[in-house]
Parts: sequence; structure tokens; C-alpha cells
Amino acid sequence: MLLFDVDDTLLDFQASEYDALTQLFADTQHELTPAIRAYYHDMNQDMWRAYEKGDLKRQDLLDTRFSKLFDHLGEQVDGIQYEKMYRHSLDEGHKQIPEAAALLKTLKAAGYHLYVASNGVGHTQRQRLTAAHLIDYFDDIFVSEELQAQKPTAEFFERAEAKLPNFEKTTTLMIGDSLTSDIKGGDANGLDTVWYDPHFQPNRSAILPTYQIDHLMELVALLKAV
Repeated sequence: MLLFDVDDTLLDFQASEYDALTQLFADTQHELTPAIRAYYHDMNQDMWRAYEKGDLKRQDLLDTRFSKLFDHLGEQVDGIQYEKMYRHSLDEGHKQIPEAAALLKTLKAAGYHLYVASNGVGHTQRQRLTAAHLIDYFDDIFVSEELQAQKPTAEFFERAEAKLPNFEKTTTLMIGDSLTSDIKGGDANGLDTVWYDPHFQPNRSAILPTYQIDHLMELVALLKAV
């Protein structure tokens, strides 16, 4: 069994975020500068890391991130309404990571059972995977919103595993780009992990993946070797 993260593993979330933020600022007649985009990106990442740690609830994250952004810019806005507008555009973002479709097609043809294991909003992830023509490769989809638990917590993995037929830890891999959610969570739950690191980022953490790849299709050869 293979558990796949979605954002920046199979779908290019950075591109989707860029497009959705650009559309939001255009719709609300605000100027989006590179500095504002960078500030939002860093702030949003910090909020998602707080969510991973259990320090921030998912709904609070979604409801407040744009009010916090515009507070920083010296303006008060309806953060919940801005989130709805942003989410509408984000739902349309489905640019694939290179080799994603080829990898899933190859693995499915080889008889592997593929599952999604994602932090995020269920409707958004399903819509993006559908638009990218990837959803049919998966036997099931596990999203933190629906499991009411997030990676890297044990609850996320335990609730996902409870839905997996004939689940065995020794024959399951967690594949993703995030050391702090995918790799940390998989390892803590007794799974072997594959860190997808296409940008050759140095790992300065104490989190150690079982395997590491920088192109998705490398996973095919890795699976044949283990």
C-alpha cells in the first residue's frame, strides 16, 4: 500500500496558491506585490505548521488567515468572505507535478493499492485531483478535515489505517514532500517513508526518511529494489 501526500507531491500547490492569491487581489481591487505574496506564503506556512502541531484548529486557520494578512497591511477585511473567494479559485488549481500521472499509472498497472493522505479541505482536494485526472488512480482518499485529525498526529494515521483493507505497516509506504508532516508522521506511526525532495533542500532536522527521491519516477525503481 502506498500513501501519497497531495500538495507539492502530486499537485503543484505553489502554482495554485499563486494563482488563487492573484485572483483574490484582483477581485478585491488590491495590489499584490512580491513582498505581500512572500509575507502571505510564510505566514500561511507558519499557520499550517501550528495546525500540524495541534496548536491551531483548521477552521480557525481558514477563518483568520486573510484578516491577519490585511491587518498586517493596515486594513480590516472580512476574513471569512475573503477565504471563500480564495477557496473558489484554489479549487480550480490542478497543475500536476512533473511525472505524477506517469507514476500513478505505472504503479496502478503494477498492482499497487494507492491512497491519498493529505492535510487540507476534503472538497478542495477531491476537486483538484478530479480536474487533474488523477483521482481514479486511488482506492480511497484520506483528508485531515474528514478524519478530524492531521498529519503528523497518530490519530490521522490510525483513523486512515482503520479504513484500509488488510493493512500491514510493513508493506505500507508514506510518500510526501514535508518532513514535518509526511515523514515525521509516517515514521512515528511505524511506517517506512519516502521523502520527495525535488529542490534538493538540505535536511537540517532530526527527522530521517527511510528513503529519499528527487524525481517521482524514481519511486518505481525504489519499490522494485526493496
